[in-house]
Amino acid sequence: MTANAGRPDLDAMIKFAAVPASEPVFLLRAQDEGGGDGARDWAARAHARGVPVAVIEQALQQADRMDAWPTHKAPDADHLTENERKRLEQQFRRRAWTAGIDAAPDVGLALAYQRGVSECESLIRDLARALKGAALSLEWRIECSAPDGWAADHEEHLALKSFRDLVVAPALARAETAAASPLRKDVYGG
Repeated sequence: MTANAGRPDLDAMIKFAAVPASEPVFLLRAQDEGGGDGARDWAARAHARGVPVAVIEQALQQADRMDAWPTHKAPDADHLTENERKRLEQQFRRRAWTAGIDAAPDVGLALAYQRGVSECESLIRDLARALKGAALSLEWRIECSAPDGWAADHEEHLALKSFRDLVVAPALARAETAAASPLRKDVYGG
């Protein structure tokens, strides 16, 4: 069943009854700066995922109508309380920091990123050393459990070798690679 929103373009594109109330929805308005570009970006991504061409064309036509809209302005945050706005801004800064320095919106965030990288590099080196020590202990235990070792237990020997080959060796290789690879990115974009 198609809802009647009073606009044929919306009625044709959205079947409101089919959208669960809990499903997140994002709305771009024609008055939003870049709204048409956002619709075109969606169309390009949808096309790459095999969405039917008729749906793509419908989105592109809507994008053209959005561009032709007489008023364009940056969306505002008037609908948010001061606390909500601050919380969302902090979440954005955290997201940018997690994604990498290129996405950092300010110098303070870039400095926080560098500080975090320095701490992580040191921690990764320490963890790699500890893992290497644990791997040496495991090798000793494998030797001891060998059929000709002092605590010959064939099943334990095979289990320890499997654990070494499937878990410890790959983890140690990743840790050593991470410890040797610089995490640092150029603060100004690289």
